[in-house]
Amino acid sequence: MRFQRDVLIAILAFALGSTTVIAAAGLVGADGVIRACANGAGVLRVLGPGESCRGSETALSWNQSGGQGSTGATGPTGATGPTGATGATGPAGTFPLTSPNGQYSIQLTDAGIVLRGPNEAITLANGVVSIHATRIDNRADNDFVVNAGGTFDAQANSHVNIRASASATLQSGGNTTLQAGGLATISGGQTIIGATACGPAFRQSDQALVSVPSVPGTFPVQLITGSTDVLIC
Repeated sequence: MRFQRDVLIAILAFALGSTTVIAAAGLVGADGVIRACANGAGVLRVLGPGESCRGSETALSWNQSGGQGSTGATGPTGATGPTGATGATGPAGTFPLTSPNGQYSIQLTDAGIVLRGPNEAITLANGVVSIHATRIDNRADNDFVVNAGGTFDAQANSHVNIRASASATLQSGGNTTLQAGGLATISGGQTIIGATACGPAFRQSDQALVSVPSVPGTFPVQLITGSTDVLIC
């Protein structure tokens, strides 16, 4: 009967492809090794505690658990998953946005945008851009062009200076006003005021010849000297 039991356990163990049945029968040694005997007919007999192979049998043994196998090759990239659901709308941002030192801020409202600093502010509202600062510095490496579809108005309580190493253009489809509470200076290699039929400007130190007949009327003036740098058309 024991021989039949041994054969049955061996057959079950190999049929299942594991040592589950053998372990359940208490046939695994304390060192985790399973010991068995095989006879000339190829019949396998698993040894229990204290048992040994017969003279006509060949001793066999194997571990209950095999060693760690090597890492397999990386599998192919899987297909792209479906698009996830749209996330919930985040909370509305808060304004004004203020710098860590509290000196600069951006304020956004339905009325417009205000960029503010310690001594300056830029406002965009109702189609108007307003710049308030102790100093406004506009520079261009090449051309600096100001175009106005209506009125171009440059005002200063002290001086208005327009300077260019090459060309400076002020262009307006309507009126162009340069106004200063002090001195307004326009300087260049040659300054032309007007468009066509230009002539030298008459200065206080220049001389002119006026022929005045004895009857009242309008009399022509012939400039003897005039400015070669400023032309009036």
